[in-house]
Amino acid sequence: MENPPDNRSSHLAFHLGDLHAVIDQIADGAEIKGSQRSSIEATLLALPSFYRRRVVLALQSRKAFTTDPELQTARTILLEQAAKLWAQAEAAPVQPIGLSLSLASDLPVAAKASTT
Repeated sequence: MENPPDNRSSHLAFHLGDLHAVIDQIADGAEIKGSQRSSIEATLLALPSFYRRRVVLALQSRKAFTTDPELQTARTILLEQAAKLWAQAEAAPVQPIGLSLSLASDLPVAAKASTT
């Protein structure tokens, strides 16, 4: 017998919250704090690669120990979201912050005055 749709969605929400708590525990271990914990996306992006692997392993292990379809769906949602975020972060170009000392010394005098 299948769960009614509203019951299924509440189970899915419960499992998403439970898995978010798992990610929060991993972020605690990685000492992620402040604005880097403002959302699940920010938390996932702030994790160093070692802790990202821990997230993947923790979420994948849930698959091995359950037949609950809502838990499987929640796990899949978070794994796909994490993979997408991490891939985008890897592909994003690094933006320089300010002028480097070597560049500033090569600027014309007028440009140096405008940067100070």
